[in-house]
Amino acid sequence: MRIRIRRVRAAIAALGRTEDVRFAPNNRLLALAGFGRKRCLILRINIEATPGGPLVSVDDFLELTSGGIGRIHGIDFLDDETLVVANRNGLVAIIRLPSGELAGRQCHVEPVAVIRGGLSS
Repeated sequence: MRIRIRRVRAAIAALGRTEDVRFAPNNRLLALAGFGRKRCLILRINIEATPGGPLVSVDDFLELTSGGIGRIHGIDFLDDETLVVANRNGLVAIIRLPSGELAGRQCHVEPVAVIRGGLSS
């Protein structure tokens, strides 16, 4: 268990500058936008009721890269398995999380859809 916690802490520390964080609707996942490293870190969150109040822990992660993840400005979940990533260049990508356990792995996925935006004239 200690090794897993050290790996989660190392993944968070390596993420660098964060522009946004967002909980999945089921409150079991937390997405952190890694602005400078062009990736999202997905953390598995556990919330346990105890006599002293809620106990929150993080015990797993997934480092997510994609052609749709650039210099992230904001993120949100559409549902428990789908992220929307808004980038500073106007690109908005819809990204499906890979199936299976997070397992401290790194995954590259292509967006399901991309919306190109830009300044209006």
